[in-house]
Amino acid sequence: MSCFFTAGESAVWNPSTASGRLFAGCTRAAEEFCGVPSGIPPFVDDECALDAELLRTFQGRLARLAGGSVHAVVHALTDELLVICAVLVERAGGVPTAPAGVEPSAWRTRLDTMSAAMPV
Repeated sequence: MSCFFTAGESAVWNPSTASGRLFAGCTRAAEEFCGVPSGIPPFVDDECALDAELLRTFQGRLARLAGGSVHAVVHALTDELLVICAVLVERAGGVPTAPAGVEPSAWRTRLDTMSAAMPV
């Protein structure tokens, strides 16, 4: 089984239902850390119509908070969530925010690697 994340009329990700629901749950948990909504609403019939602008804001805030932290646990908990959100921001037509201190080429490689693992 799978689910769909959409932005407007376009599908931006078609993960397994378990992966999609785990991601959505992680974003809900990170909303409190970031202090802003993620733009990832509850699923309706295995579809999640994301709000691209809210997701862009959320991803940027997550990048600033995680990138500005020196705490290893914060990095461990936010690292891959940040990259997945960045891929979705890009697929929805936005420009994701890289965390502070990450070389642009390394950031691009991380996005491309994760994007390849996220079927549309």
